[in-house]
Amino acid sequence: MTVNHSLPHVLPEMLTPDFWADRLANPSALLLTPEKIHHFNQLIRQRLPGEMMDLAAFPREMDSAVLHTWLTKPRFPQKTYDSCGKPLSSAFLGELKNNINATNLPRRIAVAYGTTIRHAEMRLFPTDEPAFATPEDTRFDQWQATAVNPGEPLIILHQSLDGKWCYVQTEYYRGWIAARYLARFSSRSQWLSYLRHSPFLTVTGPGLTVTLPPDSSESVLRFEMGAKIRAFPVAGSSQSFLGFIPTGKSGAPLTFPLALSPDLAFGYLPYTETHLFQQAFKMLGQPYGWGGQDLHPDCSSFTRNLYRCFGFDLPRDSGVQARCSPNTVPLNHLPPEQKSKVLSALPAGTLLHLDGHIMVYLGMSGGRHYVIHALSGYRRGQHHTIYLMAVTVSDLSLRRLNGQTLLDALTSAVILR
Repeated sequence: MTVNHSLPHVLPEMLTPDFWADRLANPSALLLTPEKIHHFNQLIRQRLPGEMMDLAAFPREMDSAVLHTWLTKPRFPQKTYDSCGKPLSSAFLGELKNNINATNLPRRIAVAYGTTIRHAEMRLFPTDEPAFATPEDTRFDQWQATAVNPGEPLIILHQSLDGKWCYVQTEYYRGWIAARYLARFSSRSQWLSYLRHSPFLTVTGPGLTVTLPPDSSESVLRFEMGAKIRAFPVAGSSQSFLGFIPTGKSGAPLTFPLALSPDLAFGYLPYTETHLFQQAFKMLGQPYGWGGQDLHPDCSSFTRNLYRCFGFDLPRDSGVQARCSPNTVPLNHLPPEQKSKVLSALPAGTLLHLDGHIMVYLGMSGGRHYVIHALSGYRRGQHHTIYLMAVTVSDLSLRRLNGQTLLDALTSAVILR
């Protein structure tokens, strides 16, 4: 969905991938082979051992002290508000804290193995109740961690006191998911077989909705860009597949037909600048979703989902993404003029990080630097705040909500090559 939000200095022709690809010398050249991307992912896990997990290497048991630290790490609110602007009661907060079930843990925790059976929201606390920092602003649910696609392999570490929530570890995040959205495997070997299954398809559209048979518990499955769908080939066709997701019921998976298309690829896309721009601009105009809520991207899920199309396993949060690559250029110590000079030498697709935000660099036009990013809002003039809440193209003179320009606020450039 291509939308021109009439941001300053953004011309209509800039809202197409070809405008940026045509400015490059060889945009169809392969930037990294699949083998090098696999090696890059290994480096990410080595650099960020507490943030990115090799699930296959996760121990079968863990120490309860570590789990207790994880369970109690999210800051428990002193004062927060519901969707009507009313303070959440102390009684509710007390019950919520008790439901975390972090006391009297056994000394050793035996983990279980599972997967999501539908799109699920991962929460910082075991509740669907939203929480907002102020009574007036209900755009940003403070307890929303991330969105998880159907069929996402995970490790189940703990259960809430009421049994309705499970504390889980995916390869890139941990938090609470409603137990009804999870399937458990009867053995680790079965789970590993699913985890490592090939072939698979990658969602390359801005999203994918799959209609399920009438007798299914869900009517549709919804996937984000970059989601991996494990599948079996259909005999006699190179374009048709049978996608599947374990259900935990009698060992019979949920199956659904799939066909290759511009929005569904076999394996990963080749990592080229042409494909990078095409994928990024497929999300142009998509609504902004804090924490990936309702499968809409925020700034860091936009970058993560974009690069998943090529096989990269990036961390979930922007601040951690800024530390994922060994090829990172620090910018926070530089004056704006010097930052601009450094940016001029950076390749397209570089991630530009600033405190609390991350963007994808497109290149220069008319002496200005441009990015595509999932943007919540910006400042127009001295005091006028615009909540855009969408994926958009802007130049770096755009002002943040605090009045600082994006260029002034840049802290680092993360090169994924």
